[in-house]
Amino acid sequence: PAGALCVGRCAMKYTQQRGITLPELLIALSVGGLLLLGLSQLLVTSHRGQGVQDNATELNERGMALLDYLARQLRSAGTLGCPKIQMTLVDGTGLNPPWDAVHTLRAYDNTLGNLPAPFASTQTLAGTDAIYIQKADANVTALVSDIAAGSSSLPLTSRPSYDKAERWVISDCTGAEVFMTANSNSSVMRSTTALSRAFATGARLAQHVPLLYSVRRQNGVTTLYENTQPIADYIYDLQIQFSIGGAYVEADELSDFTQVRGVKISLLLGSEQDHLTQQPYQDPAFRASDRRLYRRVETTVFLRGFADE
Repeated sequence: PAGALCVGRCAMKYTQQRGITLPELLIALSVGGLLLLGLSQLLVTSHRGQGVQDNATELNERGMALLDYLARQLRSAGTLGCPKIQMTLVDGTGLNPPWDAVHTLRAYDNTLGNLPAPFASTQTLAGTDAIYIQKADANVTALVSDIAAGSSSLPLTSRPSYDKAERWVISDCTGAEVFMTANSNSSVMRSTTALSRAFATGARLAQHVPLLYSVRRQNGVTTLYENTQPIADYIYDLQIQFSIGGAYVEADELSDFTQVRGVKISLLLGSEQDHLTQQPYQDPAFRASDRRLYRRVETTVFLRGFADE
């Protein structure tokens, strides 16, 4: 009969259209979850890898820029615009350390509380070095006429901006003298003391510039400082060695700085972002307590006036 035939066909139709069972659903969900977990881990790894690469590039660029800046400052140490740094330099102003060939460039090896007088209270980071440079400012003026020994008035070709009680140096590349200004902003600069020797027209005058580079910790961030001004954050180490006769020596092993032909600078930089590496960074001079990315960059600077010897 037609009804019986429909019942048979309908039963077959319903059987063919049945849904999935609970075990099948659980298996599908498990497989899908595993696929999503793997995809998420792949995305996290890819993102972390890109972060590491970006931070590594930034560290290298920042490190090279800092080394270049420090190299320029070192090459200008004590030159006074002259080809040699060993000229006779007289200081009657009580500089400590004095400004002469021995003290133009100094380094302080892993030392706290043993810095030059202008920076004696500076608290450097333990285990790091500091380097001290004395130089003449790049902005110079010159004598417009000769002056005799014993003079304290210096007629200038221009009227520089300066204040009373500043240290200046006058040099003719055979000798130089440091003096303290007794007036300000005048075309005739006056010294608080009489100069010990004569200087001819054209002798150069520039302000004395002391520079101390050190690593300090301020507000939880380790920073490279120039005197009292921060110049780069996340600097964790500064190491200085001196080249003498083809060998490198530490700062505390050197007594005569006139022997120095080159300076090796080593900086350790860290990324601002943490949790970039699997293990903390470690080298012979430093062990990290976090998982920032670190890079140590180095260069050797040959001092002006020595490279041609």
